[in-house]
Amino acid sequence: MTVSNAYRIGLTRPALPATHAQPGTEPWLRQQVEMLQRQLVTQSLTDRDRQAVTEIVRLGMRPDVLDALRGRRDPQVAVRDLATRYAFAALMVEGRPIHDLDALSWTLVQYTLDDIHRRAAGMAPQLQANPLQADDGLFLALCKEISYYTLRKPLGAHINTKLRFYESDVRRAMRQIKHLVTRPEIKKPFLAHVAALDVPEELKAQLQQIAEQGRLAGTHYEEIVRFFGRPDTVAFVKRFASAVQTARTLYAEEEYEGICWQGKRRLPSERRQGYLEAALNYYKRLEDVSLDAFRQTSGGEEDPDWYEVLPPAADDDFGRANVNALHKEPFEVWVTRNALEARPDDPLWQAGALLFIRRLSPADVVAQGLATRETVAAVQERMEALRADPEVWHAWMASRLG
Repeated sequence: MTVSNAYRIGLTRPALPATHAQPGTEPWLRQQVEMLQRQLVTQSLTDRDRQAVTEIVRLGMRPDVLDALRGRRDPQVAVRDLATRYAFAALMVEGRPIHDLDALSWTLVQYTLDDIHRRAAGMAPQLQANPLQADDGLFLALCKEISYYTLRKPLGAHINTKLRFYESDVRRAMRQIKHLVTRPEIKKPFLAHVAALDVPEELKAQLQQIAEQGRLAGTHYEEIVRFFGRPDTVAFVKRFASAVQTARTLYAEEEYEGICWQGKRRLPSERRQGYLEAALNYYKRLEDVSLDAFRQTSGGEEDPDWYEVLPPAADDDFGRANVNALHKEPFEVWVTRNALEARPDDPLWQAGALLFIRRLSPADVVAQGLATRETVAAVQERMEALRADPEVWHAWMASRLG
């Protein structure tokens, strides 16, 4: 039986008889943890399983933790969240190998990892991006945070908040746009620029909202990003590029050729550059990605070696896993490394190593003659295609846990 199924059985199983211990006391907490354990653990309990109950109760009786538990309106969910925090602390803080965790902790860790990905995928349509795909460090940061989060609200709500407020390339570009058009010296000319254009009234209203109120809520990010990619808008922004840093860094460096910086402060040497280009590239990848196309050879037949690029994932083979595996590699690095092991002479994945392992920018790779622009674009598209494949994603997750 899979972990997820075991957990769902625990959720749907009829409630066990109510306990008679006073809520919020140590006997009550022990009874609640033991009930949860009986719901989710189907095999015979070991000494390690019984010891885990004692350790979870000890954690729950800490004054700050107990105060948070007593403030919750959902005691059973609160106790489950307490046990989940204990499990992630054992994994992320104490560094216990996952095969040394008790059965309850093992189950809760696996379910929570699945739940994080399920929630992220569910938010993707609304956020216009999957948070975990847009921010490579978000997954590990969440795992760390769960190991010490305060328990004052349900863990699911905590995860939702962290996923919802990640910063992707699109969000970062929108933040820059807001900072730019709300500047006093730019706001009025920008509103005049928008009013004079032949664009949909709804888009005009959204742009006016950003400039006048500094609010991004309710705006259509893709339309606004594309608006700032229009030649007339690029020309408008560049009018201010000699003195306003947000105007000087919104586009790629080559857009500002011939424009000398005359601002009061020196431009930071390691400034971010090309916010809008990164956001536009994200939308271009969404348009261009077609997984089936990348699984085929140029002759239109399915490439039999495609599946050999990635190692198979065994659903239940987590026995050798170690906490350090959660720190192993971002998705792109893992894919590229496995691809190069299978096809060391493939120019596509050689370019991938430059982008994802050496972390060179696409512009640098092309400028230095290390790969053609077409090869760089192809490897970026291939990576997005692999990200869209749930089997590949699961294989990466399995590698992180073993």
